[in-house]
Amino acid sequence: MANKGALVYFNGKWLSMQEAVARGLLKPKAKRKYRNIPTPDSEGRIHPSKLQAAVTDRLRAEGWKVIPEVSMPLSERAKDRIRIDALVIEPKPHYMGMGEPKAYLARFVEIKARDKKTGEIKDHAVSKQKRRRFSDRYGITIEVVTK
Repeated sequence: MANKGALVYFNGKWLSMQEAVARGLLKPKAKRKYRNIPTPDSEGRIHPSKLQAAVTDRLRAEGWKVIPEVSMPLSERAKDRIRIDALVIEPKPHYMGMGEPKAYLARFVEIKARDKKTGEIKDHAVSKQKRRRFSDRYGITIEVVTK
């Protein structure tokens, strides 16, 4: 295995470091903050956690189109952003009369785990604050989904 910056060469092709860790070819350099394991979904896209990959697969199985890990600005400052777990788009367009489709319905989704003992959704204050700021700026509510 040759190392080329953030890429790893393995079996004749270059892989990102995240993909190599998810496939078990490399060990992560440090422990992850929330002990999540990067995991590929059914389409091969690497997600930051097994839960996120499972929920994305479930949404796709229900017929929704999923764009994972959407980054949106929260203010004019360059580093003030929110990374939303997924943008989920309804599979059928909405028609407003005759002709071409006029609009697709979409929703922003945050994927959260549940506490095994209490059953409550594990949600941090910073995450709630960013969702509230996003809603204030864009007028769109981010839906919280669990497995």
